[in-house]
Amino acid sequence: MQRDEVATAGAAPATEGVAVAKFGIVDQDGERPGKQMEPGLNMRAGPSEASPRLRRLPHNTPLIINRELPGEWYFAVSKNDGNSGYVAKSYVNTDLPDPDASLHRIKSGETALDIVRSHFDPDAFEWGKDARFYVNVLVFVNSDKNRHGIRKPSPNADWDETMTFAGEQIWIPGRQFADTLKGQVSSGSITYEAWSRVKEVLSWIAGAGAFIGGLLVGALESLWDLVAGLAEMAWSIVKSLFTLHLIHDARALMKQLLSLSPSDLADALADWLEPRWNHKSFFKKWYWRGWIIGYAIAEVLLTIFTAGVVELAKSAARATKLVSLIKKLSAMTKITDAAKALKKSKAVVALTKAAKAVKSGRRARQVFVEIGAGDLRSSIDVARRGEGAISVIAVDPVAPEAAAVRDLEQAGGQFVQGVAEDLQPGTADHVFQYFPWRIAGTGSHIEGGTWRLIEDTIALLKPEGAAHFVTEDFETARYLAREAGNRGLKAVVTKTTAGAAAPGATGAGVPGFGRGMEAWQVNIYK
Repeated sequence: MQRDEVATAGAAPATEGVAVAKFGIVDQDGERPGKQMEPGLNMRAGPSEASPRLRRLPHNTPLIINRELPGEWYFAVSKNDGNSGYVAKSYVNTDLPDPDASLHRIKSGETALDIVRSHFDPDAFEWGKDARFYVNVLVFVNSDKNRHGIRKPSPNADWDETMTFAGEQIWIPGRQFADTLKGQVSSGSITYEAWSRVKEVLSWIAGAGAFIGGLLVGALESLWDLVAGLAEMAWSIVKSLFTLHLIHDARALMKQLLSLSPSDLADALADWLEPRWNHKSFFKKWYWRGWIIGYAIAEVLLTIFTAGVVELAKSAARATKLVSLIKKLSAMTKITDAAKALKKSKAVVALTKAAKAVKSGRRARQVFVEIGAGDLRSSIDVARRGEGAISVIAVDPVAPEAAAVRDLEQAGGQFVQGVAEDLQPGTADHVFQYFPWRIAGTGSHIEGGTWRLIEDTIALLKPEGAAHFVTEDFETARYLAREAGNRGLKAVVTKTTAGAAAPGATGAGVPGFGRGMEAWQVNIYK
């Protein structure tokens, strides 16, 4: 991990900017004219160069562009692994000839045949689709996209007269699209009628890619709607199931959707879903169909994983009828069977326990401990929202007002004047603290407070317990995550706001505090 990277599966889905649905690809090979830069592109936690880097995306990483934001930023999801975040628009190319296309910078002395052999498997060549055919495909595709790094001296020149120009960047189309040009392309040109037929096939290829992109984005947004505080943890499990069992069968799922009864669909789709399902744009129609199905499938998987905890936590599912409909599709069998097989895995067990704690699991009374509870407002808020399912122990060396102590006790909690070490070890299901002292600027390593917050947390937590901390300072969030990781714990950092992550906090001593203030939430799992 790079020095400034955050260990997280992705940023929260963007809600600002303009909603878009299109393919993109990282276009930064480090060889742009006049610029010598590191290849690849930073995926960040927010739409700003100052936002922490989540990961480095290699050149040619395929992306699904979800939203376009002011300041030349995209919110995107990596088609390779489902990770999400913000990327600079200037280094993303959205003019792809097909969803599987990639970019190639021509090297000195590299011929058209060299390029073909490096990108298309020679062992798969056959009569009519050999190296000569793919040379003509490259000429045609790049001519259509106005890229001149590979071309012929004249329209009627033969394939072996193809010229290449070192330093130029060209498109390499996906194999599936290239193969649709069999019998259509000769000498790098194509008739209008043939191109019309090819474009129809290309539309379906693009539709399939859009459907896959929609599946990933819809599932990600579903998790944030259902279990916002645990979305990264849930996504790390769900995205692997999507990749292994659903993406490869996406075409089969598309065909099954087309076979659904229009009347059944009309009954299952809510008013807000129907316009998306039947969008006029072929591309966007399949993107939104993927989004809707991905949203619903993620809900199904969470219900399987948590034995209904998520359903209890969410009073009204947004796609309940559609969930019932798609459960009947045979394409769902593999992914639901795989989800059931994972129920006893450590990751799913930890997710279920965390969901029970955060969403007030109803089977057992959970013990929450707030370290450095201050005026007790946060502890009172958590206890009240727990509705009897949570017992909160608030600990602080300074006694708060008597009225606050009474309010906490009436909500089923208790106040302990002291420090975390004064509490019984191993008694907490969940530990939390809102806006601890910042690590930066303390001047020296002090023995208590934030410096030993992780150590105190580990001592207090039961086996497989969880914790979360909210801070306005990224350096403090990164310190806590690093300390947890050094002790063998899983830690995830998420960019959020004070109001969303710490609704009961008053922000005493935090400059500029407000509900919309940028904040960082650190989730830790023992």
